[in-house]
Amino acid sequence: MHKFFHLLSDELVRARHYYLGVVLFVLIAEIINLIFKLGFSLRDPITRNMNPFDFNLLFPSSSLFILTVVAAAMAMLIYAIISWQGESTGKARFIYRLLTLPGSRFTIPLSKIASVLLMVFGLLALQLLIFGVAHYLCRIFFAETYVTPTLAAGLAQMDATNTVASLALPMSFPQFLINYGWGMNFLFLLFNVMMLTDSFDLSGWLKKLGYPLLYTLLIFAVVAALVIFGVFYLTTHEFMMMQYFAILLLGIVQLLVMQRIANHHLTI
Repeated sequence: MHKFFHLLSDELVRARHYYLGVVLFVLIAEIINLIFKLGFSLRDPITRNMNPFDFNLLFPSSSLFILTVVAAAMAMLIYAIISWQGESTGKARFIYRLLTLPGSRFTIPLSKIASVLLMVFGLLALQLLIFGVAHYLCRIFFAETYVTPTLAAGLAQMDATNTVASLALPMSFPQFLINYGWGMNFLFLLFNVMMLTDSFDLSGWLKKLGYPLLYTLLIFAVVAALVIFGVFYLTTHEFMMMQYFAILLLGIVQLLVMQRIANHHLTI
């Protein structure tokens, strides 16, 4: 456990400049969006076919907001890839130093995944803060009849009307667990695939990519089968319960695979 927290701390320190860049990008993009949306609405508080101005018009209706969320998600995905591939390729392979540390090698990919999750949750906290500031400004500049009464009410309405917002920040805690449970499983899959490419000392790229491709197809086939079965044969509640079970079971299986690869098959 001490090794895990040491590696996690080191990972966050090394990622600080990259993460700061992502945070600044999100802040600047959403401040620009907020300024333009508020400025436009202050000139004409009753806009969009004479519908009253609403807090939600600042974000779900904004292409800049959607692009910002998608770009931040892609930045986190790119970092997850770089955090492993960048250290296992090139002349100065930092991964060598990590693999020679005493203790289980399993803590190495685990600490990298944990650092990505912490940064994602940090971005979610930042987004909630931006929403809070935006809602406060709306209540200052516009009559109460034009603004959702509470931030929670505005976020709930946003969750119901915008796909990107409902995926990134669902207001239902069960849905939050499902969304980020699948997200964690995707990270497990991503790291297992990258680790498999560095495992099993095989000659030739075709053989070297065979294991990762087979593993990826197997995971996607299992998930697709579960989704098809749930959509056509289960009620909404049953489908949700099945997803909890599938996320937990698939996560455990992938962690066991990760542990096996890290401790016994890495040949970097």
